[in-house]
Amino acid sequence: MHDKWVVFGGWALRPDLLRPVFGENSIYVDINDMMPLLVDNGRLRPDWVDIVRAKTVFSDRQSDYDLAGWSTGAIVACGLAMTVPVKNLVLLSSTPSFCRREGFAFGQRPGVLDVMRKGLQKPGNNVVGDFGIRSGIAGAALVKVIHEPKSLVDGLHFLEQVNLLPHLKNIASSTRARVYHGDKDLIIPHEAGKVLANRIGAEFSLMPGGHAFFMGQHLQIAKAICPPK
Repeated sequence: MHDKWVVFGGWALRPDLLRPVFGENSIYVDINDMMPLLVDNGRLRPDWVDIVRAKTVFSDRQSDYDLAGWSTGAIVACGLAMTVPVKNLVLLSSTPSFCRREGFAFGQRPGVLDVMRKGLQKPGNNVVGDFGIRSGIAGAALVKVIHEPKSLVDGLHFLEQVNLLPHLKNIASSTRARVYHGDKDLIIPHEAGKVLANRIGAEFSLMPGGHAFFMGQHLQIAKAICPPK
């Protein structure tokens, strides 16, 4: 497997979950730490992609790293791929819009995120734990959650407001893009991943499992991404 990826992780969880898939030599970006830069007083900054680019190896718009992301990180990676050239793009559990919008029905209702934001303000809440369970993640993987509530709240504002649909373009002529999605995803419907794949000219693969379908089958996913020669 190509071992030079920039990998964006998902909401609330450390990107280390993806290390068995993308290897030890990749750069893993915790998108939760970046959210306070992208969201200002509850509003997604219009230049959020520029901010992400400036904070990564893609700051000069050229890099020999490939690009990948899971869930929220897949949204970020896809937005970045619309502005910088990459040879390979891999998106796991992805969507062009986390919430439903006019002309796009494969998302969550904004009220779901509002309930989660309010829940994060309560002492002893289990918002992240509940998210992990619905994603198919539990146990030791959730122990690594160390983010401040504000970062998580900002992340939920990001998910409510981000909309890649007006910015998507077919990148198949310059980038090998692949979208992988679990067939039992309770967080992001696999239909959303299919819409995204069609819009950017990516290969789409439906995998067995839920939102974190790669858990427990890292080797199989790694081989699917880059088959051994």
